[in-house]
Amino acid sequence: MPAAVPEFQLLLTQLAADLGVKVEWLLSRMDRLDQREALAFLTDAYPDLAMPYIDLAAQTTATFYADQPVAPQPPGQEFIPDVPPDLVPADRLAASARWALLQAKPIPALQGSAMRAVFDGSRDTMIHNADREKGARWARHASANACAFCRMLATRHAVYTSEAAATRVVGRGVDLTEADRRAIHG
Repeated sequence: MPAAVPEFQLLLTQLAADLGVKVEWLLSRMDRLDQREALAFLTDAYPDLAMPYIDLAAQTTATFYADQPVAPQPPGQEFIPDVPPDLVPADRLAASARWALLQAKPIPALQGSAMRAVFDGSRDTMIHNADREKGARWARHASANACAFCRMLATRHAVYTSEAAATRVVGRGVDLTEADRRAIHG
């Protein structure tokens, strides 16, 4: 199991790419169906095609989470990551398939939707386990086009105690009086 983040991201990307190949194969063989038949077919077929990939992404993420270093826990209280029971719902996958089929270029549209679904399964699993684990910390990840402030906050690593603190600029946890603000500003 990959322990480094780039290896883990590559594995998820490869899963999504493999699903994308299967999506292309599926859509390229539906040319004999009219639009109504194709929509009905994809409503049933696409969730069945995508769910094993989403499940595998979630299982891989749970294993990756378990492999990360943690603070020592008392015996018998070790945290065991698991997969959330409500991964990407089949009706959401079916709606994405119907939407993609109505686009000008349905194959890339559904491939993009499939990639998002695979990564959503991974993200949901990571968040599920971080919420369950006592003492779990959050880290910011700055995108390539992030502002200087967000890039600076990303250098702090896993110091945030909640998702809200890691993903948004929130207060210090205390209300400052006007005098406190003046003193800080001065």
